[in-house]
Amino acid sequence: MAMRGVDFKWYDGFFLSMLATSVIIVAINWKRYQSCHFPLHIWIVVDYTTVFIFRVFMFVDNGLAAGLGL
Repeated sequence: MAMRGVDFKWYDGFFLSMLATSVIIVAINWKRYQSCHFPLHIWIVVDYTTVFIFRVFMFVDNGLAAGLGL
């Protein structure tokens, strides 16, 4: 799906595939993370969410900059 002003690069697809793979692995092994002394499972969720939101913001920012001719 092509949108005007949005430039979806190969590394965006690679990043999303790696994020999806990591989410699946964490979901499968979720019970193992419950036995950690420190709340590793919470850190993983927060880290993945932060990275995903950052990439979405970068994608939107690049699209807006391209639309403005910057």
